[in-house]
Amino acid sequence: MTRIVWWGALVGAAMWSIFSLVAYAVVDTVGAGASSYGTVPGFPPEPFTFAWIAARSRSPG
Repeated sequence: MTRIVWWGALVGAAMWSIFSLVAYAVVDTVGAGASSYGTVPGFPPEPFTFAWIAARSRSPG
C-alpha cells in the first residue's frame, strides 16, 4: 500500500512540475510580447501602464 502512495506522490509531483513549466513558458512568452507593446525605445515604461504591468508580471520572483 505504501508503494502505491509513493508512486502516486511521484506522479503527482511530475505532473505539477510539467504544468508549472508550461505555465511559466506561456507567461514568459505572452509577457514578452505584451511588455514590448506600447513602449518607446530608449525610455522606461510609464508606471501602472499596460507595458509596465506586463514587464512586472514576467519577473514575479
